[in-house]
Amino acid sequence: MEHNDFRVVTSSSVYRKGSTTTAGAAAAGPKSNKLSYTLGEVCSTNVTLDVNVGTGWTRIRLKEVPKFIVHAFNIISKHGMDTDGIFRKEGNSVRLNRAEVQAIYKGQSDIPNDYSVIDVCTMVKRFLRDLKPPLLDSEECRARLLKKACQARISDSFLMTRDEMADIFYLEDRTIEQQTPLLSDVHASTLGYVMRQLYREIEHSQRVETSMSGRLSAMSQSSLRSSNDTHQSSSDRFSDVSDLRNAAFSESTSDSALSTPTATPTTSRVSTNDAAAAAAAAQHF
Repeated sequence: MEHNDFRVVTSSSVYRKGSTTTAGAAAAGPKSNKLSYTLGEVCSTNVTLDVNVGTGWTRIRLKEVPKFIVHAFNIISKHGMDTDGIFRKEGNSVRLNRAEVQAIYKGQSDIPNDYSVIDVCTMVKRFLRDLKPPLLDSEECRARLLKKACQARISDSFLMTRDEMADIFYLEDRTIEQQTPLLSDVHASTLGYVMRQLYREIEHSQRVETSMSGRLSAMSQSSLRSSNDTHQSSSDRFSDVSDLRNAAFSESTSDSALSTPTATPTTSRVSTNDAAAAAAAAQHF
């Protein structure tokens, strides 16, 4: 299937101390899925992308995206674009509780051929849920994102300038030429990669006119949680994130790891909750 949103130019494995640890990989049974993972300490890949920004293509480099995430979305993109229930239905518990799952999460083993697309989607949700620190590991960044989502919902305006995007992801210090990001390169790159993939799924679903309502809502709790979690209801969080997701993908040209293809909100075809699919995993945040 040809895509016109982004394309992988190169990818190269990253070898870092701790990235090949096998602790817990041999544990069997349901309890083996209770482990946590740290970005940068699992087998990772540097990915170079050409991204369509509406007026042309720009090249960006994503640093240390987990190999498991790359492999998982390769499977989803190739075999799951028209699968009903992805990121919503739960996978097969027998397969997901195999001893090999921990090695798959760590990037030490490929995803077996007998795993279904639904299995793979469930694994992505669990991997993001079990990240410590979480994918959005900055309380300040998370607060800014949710504030922007609320503002977008009230104003019904989802366009963001590059300066507005920078205000979310960088410290408020305009006196220095190179602003300090709120997210590390590893977290920003993984977040950008995940959200591009989810955005691709949304775009495909819109083209084939299938409903996106609730498709990825379950992922919002996996990747938008704070380190000590919050008491915000899942429905409120989902609504806020969906608005932000719309805003984020309306951003114009940018060459950062979090930049996304230009997209004009298509409210006539997709409701706010439908567009939440991408926010669900935490986007371009």
